[in-house]
Amino acid sequence: MRRGRLARAVLPLERGLEACRRKHLTVWLPIPLSLLGLAFVRMDHVHEGLRLLEDGVAVSRELGIRAYLAEGYLADGQHARALETAREALDMAREHGERGHEAQALQVLGDIAARGGAPNPPEARARYEEALRLAETLGLRPLVASCVLSLGALAARGWVTARTPCASAQAQRIFDELDMRSGREQAEKEVTELGHLFIVARSHPDLYDFLAQELSGAERIRVLFDRRRGEQRHRLEELTEERRRAERRREQLDQDIRDWGFGVAPRRVG
Repeated sequence: MRRGRLARAVLPLERGLEACRRKHLTVWLPIPLSLLGLAFVRMDHVHEGLRLLEDGVAVSRELGIRAYLAEGYLADGQHARALETAREALDMAREHGERGHEAQALQVLGDIAARGGAPNPPEARARYEEALRLAETLGLRPLVASCVLSLGALAARGWVTARTPCASAQAQRIFDELDMRSGREQAEKEVTELGHLFIVARSHPDLYDFLAQELSGAERIRVLFDRRRGEQRHRLEELTEERRRAERRREQLDQDIRDWGFGVAPRRVG
């Protein structure tokens, strides 16, 4: 999740959610619910992600996961609910001494101030800088990079004076050191307007039933069995660069299906 490889994160999260529900592990249930919901929101499947996030908050008032739900509401354009939920997340994190969740809630409050219905640049900057200070104190480098990048975006729009003259470069350096993708790269690599396919191994009918039920009603997600045959593969050295990338994606999908019982692939026309 932190590295921005959202489709890869979905694989263990779906299996974790399946195990929690099948074995009635209620105490663990909010974790895969909230993280999976956040992954779907960031993959632009906002409706499906919000449903999971709301379920996660409904079964737990102790974990500081409301900031994820606030991010989902913001992505869905529900700015008032996003603000209310983010404030609740901040209050809960401070009440329980969960400083990492406090920093995360502050960042989301900055996002709401920057991207909400009535942008408030000074409020956004104040929230981002508060989140940044706390993240630096706690050593949360992914959050540090994200806050620095957000402050740089405010400066690029002329809304505030840059905290440093090269905020984007500083953030990118941290992303590179941690093998993370920036938000823009994440969107380019993981999100497609055409949706996603969940391809389940034929040897896992129970998993197929679970995913089909879990994702029923999804507008841009389809769940289907892997009905591919062992088609002849071309040697990589004989392929164009575009086909090389397609071949590598196919091999990764095959590996995911072997390891997890299913894989996630982008849907394409035709």
